[in-house]
Amino acid sequence: MMKPVWRHSVPSWHISTARSIQPGWVLGAILLLAMLLLEVWQQSAVASLSLRAGTANDQLKRTSNELEWTRAQLDRNATRAEVGSLAFSAGVRPGDAAQVVGLPSDYLE
Repeated sequence: MMKPVWRHSVPSWHISTARSIQPGWVLGAILLLAMLLLEVWQQSAVASLSLRAGTANDQLKRTSNELEWTRAQLDRNATRAEVGSLAFSAGVRPGDAAQVVGLPSDYLE
């Protein structure tokens, strides 16, 4: 003999709580996804700034080296008279009169 099973009548529009999507979980998943996207965006921004800083640093070094090379070229091409006038205007003088040595003009060329 079979036992009768008692079932409660449930309206068709009523969804059981076991199968329903909980709004709290959906909100939590959306917030987690937003935080992860924000973290990725921040890492991307930091990487971009680091790349720009590295490029600017390389350009600064390159420009500094070009400036040093140009100054060296100017120093090599300077005549004795130009160097003497620069030294005099900067206040550079020999420490002793015996340190003054006369050289022929073609010696430095």
